[in-house]
Amino acid sequence: MPPSLPTALRHGDLVLRLPTRADTDAVVAACQDPEIPRWTRVPSPYGIAEAHAWFELAEAERAAGEGLHLLITEGDVLMGSVGIVGLDWPGGVAEVGYWVSAEARGRGVAGRALEVVAGWGLQQGVRRLFADVIVGNRASERVLEKVGFQREGVQRSMPAGTCGTEPAARIDIAVWSLVAGDEAAARLSAAPVGAQRR
Repeated sequence: MPPSLPTALRHGDLVLRLPTRADTDAVVAACQDPEIPRWTRVPSPYGIAEAHAWFELAEAERAAGEGLHLLITEGDVLMGSVGIVGLDWPGGVAEVGYWVSAEARGRGVAGRALEVVAGWGLQQGVRRLFADVIVGNRASERVLEKVGFQREGVQRSMPAGTCGTEPAARIDIAVWSLVAGDEAAARLSAAPVGAQRR
C-alpha cells in the first residue's frame, strides 16, 4: 500500500505545494517563457485550459499515490514547479522533473526544490530516482549534478513528444539517477522535510 502523498513539502523558506485554480494566471504567465517548453514536457502554446488540465492531473495523481506535482513558492511568489512522478512503489522507482521561472533562475531554486522532493521520496522508500534531460540543457544537468545525481548515459533519437517546438522531432535524452546507497542519497534521506496533509 503506497503512503498517502502530502499536499505540501516545506524546507526553510521554500514551500512546495499543490497547484490550485487560484494559481492559473501565475502559471500561465510563467509558461509563456519559450525556454520552459523547449526543455520540458510543458506544452506550447500554454493557456488557461492547459493549466487547469495540469491542476487536475496533479490532484488525481496525488490521490492515487502515483505522483506529486508541486509549485515552488517563496512567500506569495511563484518560482517554478517540481515533481516526483511515475511512482512505482513496489519497484521503488520514480522520475523527477522541474522548471523554474525566468525571474527565479540563477538563485539555486531548482536545486533546493529537487533536494526536498528527492529527500521525501527516499524517506518513503524509493530506491531509484531518475531524470530525463534533453541533451544540450546544461543548466538542468548542473542542477542534477550539484544535488548528487549521476549521469548514466544518453538515449539517442527518442521521440520528442511535447518537448521542444516540433512534436515530430527526435531528441537525445541524457539519463541521470540517484540511488539509495549513494552518498548524496544518504545525505538527502537524513534531511528534515516538513510534509503537510489535508
